[in-house]
Amino acid sequence: MKTKLLLFTCALALSLSGCLNAHDRHECQWRTEKLRVIGGLKGPECALPNPLTGEIYASNMNYDPNAEGDAKYWGDDGTGSISLLTDSKLVKLHWAKSDSNATMDSPKGLCIVGKQLWIADNHQVVVVDIATGKPVKAIEVPGAKFLNDMASDGKYAYAADTSSGRISRVGPGPMKHYKGPASANGLGFRDGKLYCASWGEHDIFEIDLTGKEEAKPVGLASKFAGLDAVDALPDGSFLVSDQPNNRIVWVSADFKKTQTIAKVNKPADFGIDLKRHRLYVPCFVDNTVTVFSLKRK
Repeated sequence: MKTKLLLFTCALALSLSGCLNAHDRHECQWRTEKLRVIGGLKGPECALPNPLTGEIYASNMNYDPNAEGDAKYWGDDGTGSISLLTDSKLVKLHWAKSDSNATMDSPKGLCIVGKQLWIADNHQVVVVDIATGKPVKAIEVPGAKFLNDMASDGKYAYAADTSSGRISRVGPGPMKHYKGPASANGLGFRDGKLYCASWGEHDIFEIDLTGKEEAKPVGLASKFAGLDAVDALPDGSFLVSDQPNNRIVWVSADFKKTQTIAKVNKPADFGIDLKRHRLYVPCFVDNTVTVFSLKRK
């Protein structure tokens, strides 16, 4: 479910070189190493690093495995929150939570626009001031039921509604809507183009931000069981979380090759921090965020 803030330098991208294994030189240039598991969260769905500070925000759905149906993941009960983490520990479980400015129900995808954290939360997007951790406002998205992931191009915040497949530019400024795939989930930008991972179609789709064309699949549906997050790397390739198969998968820039680069239980909307060479993967059923190194060899 998970840009997120594209502030990584070209110098960094050029300085990273190599491949996963010698025989995979043309298959995958990235490798991971599991460093640690941070526990104590409450059904974390998204983990987003702030590239300026190195802090990590994790959205707590307050996942209830005993609830009926959609209430497990989409309850409008005001019990959701955002946690603050460092690279090694949970700092504050309820860094941001419901208050008089906004109710936080079941937060999922996160993105940063300026000095604000934007949060997909069922039928609304909650905006939080990063300096204070206080909600600023809640933006209702007409017709939305299951707002899932978010992404930013550095100027606007976009949210995917899994219930309708619609993608909305929710702000700042006037709201606009675009055609997404069925069960739209993860969002990520590459070279100014928006891509969406579909859970049910288990493929990556290119989104037409003119609003004229249907979402276009890249043709990887046979490779995955159900996609949650998608994010681009500096070389144009992607990472996706194939949740039913418990893995993070690298996808080549031309969408012709895939490679599993990490195994983790029920990975949701991961976050990438290339400045610090980190991959943060939340697991809502285990109440954890797993920290991996992410480098080129």
